[in-house]
Amino acid sequence: RVPLIVAGPGLPRGKVIGGPVGLVDLAPTLLDYLGLPSLPGIDGRSLLPVMRGNEAAPRDYELESFFPHYAYGWAPLRGLVSGGDKFIEAPRAELYDLVADPHERKNIIATRQERASSLEARLRKLIGGDVAQPPAENPELAEQRRKLEALGYVPGGRPGEGDGAIDPKQGIAWIADLEAGRRAYQGGRAAEGVEPLRRLLARNPRNVPALLALLNCYLGSGRPAEAVTAGRRALDLRPRDDLVRFNLANALAAAGEGEALEQYEQALRLNPRFADAYLNSASLLERGGSEAEPLALLQRARSAGVRDPDLENRVAMLELKRGDVEGAKRALRRALELNPRDARTLTALARIAERQGRPAAAAAYYEK
Repeated sequence: RVPLIVAGPGLPRGKVIGGPVGLVDLAPTLLDYLGLPSLPGIDGRSLLPVMRGNEAAPRDYELESFFPHYAYGWAPLRGLVSGGDKFIEAPRAELYDLVADPHERKNIIATRQERASSLEARLRKLIGGDVAQPPAENPELAEQRRKLEALGYVPGGRPGEGDGAIDPKQGIAWIADLEAGRRAYQGGRAAEGVEPLRRLLARNPRNVPALLALLNCYLGSGRPAEAVTAGRRALDLRPRDDLVRFNLANALAAAGEGEALEQYEQALRLNPRFADAYLNSASLLERGGSEAEPLALLQRARSAGVRDPDLENRVAMLELKRGDVEGAKRALRRALELNPRDARTLTALARIAERQGRPAAAAAYYEK
């Protein structure tokens, strides 16, 4: 029920086409419309002939979602729409008659097993060469997968691996415990979030968002050592995740462990524009009595393209500590460009103006 609406010179107006089409059809349609050659080896087709009145042969459309696998360690979902039928590949497979049951309320796989097997075989053939699931004998696809994994675009581990290949139909009911844990620590009731998150993780130990929520509940309830343990479990599952390393670093810092700086640095190697990682790491360095080191780190953030008013405010405070008033003013003005309504920045500029004997300028900042 997602519409595709196309308009442009040479296309009919007000024409409605009832048959299903897919995202894979967009690129060949646009290339055809522009008079450019099609792409080799693609699954889609140009819809231009259909728009201009030709009949379209029925097509099969593949569906997929790796979100359950990547986010929670559950089984991925893949499916095939063919004619009026929709097959979903999952630990407990599903088959729906989209004509009789457009809202997919009745799984009819038990009574139409032969049709389900036919669609499953067709789906297996379609996805046989996908990067997300490369055959072992194809080194080129395996290398593509390795590169995509390094960038975070393809989940680590093969589809179907995880906590017993949990079916998302089963796991979705558990997300209430994840949300309860998140609400608890965000609402200042961190201790209340521990029990629902531990209950969830007993059933779903590879659920990284739940581990990070548990880490924050432990931190918020004054249990940093347990927060570190939760963070290390998450890191074992997702070592290339900058957010996991950032949260582990926060827990290590709260526990007073020196490894925190290294974990912040690892997060920044994975994501060189992670503003909070720069800020938290700079705070640790500053706590150690240094001004030059945190300032150099925040300058590095600027060089990496980070544009963040909190970062500029921190630079200004460090510049003031070492007596560079002009440098502090430049940083505060940058912060103000990024957030003109930040009262902290305006107050800092007002106080500098006062100290410099410019009461009118100070009053104007205070008024703002």
